[in-house]
Amino acid sequence: MSNQVFYLPEEAKSALVLLSQMSRGERLKNVVKRLERSHRPWTCGKAEMTPEETIGWLVEKGLATMTKAGWVEITPEGRKLVQKIWTEVHRQKAT
Repeated sequence: MSNQVFYLPEEAKSALVLLSQMSRGERLKNVVKRLERSHRPWTCGKAEMTPEETIGWLVEKGLATMTKAGWVEITPEGRKLVQKIWTEVHRQKAT
């Protein structure tokens, strides 16, 4: 999993970080709005996936779960990956 961070799309990293900041699950529409308004891939117009596609991708990879009612939550595997993302960010800033 150590190299897994390098292969994550930028959109997935942003969505995982956002989901990790929520103590509980959040409604999909609220997550989508926050991603569109304040996360770099979408604010810069460089995103290759929509926020909905990104969340779907995370669910498909087992990094997030989504209920039929539209609640999204990060999985323990997703939390571990977020820790690795932050470690990599700090490592890049230090060099």
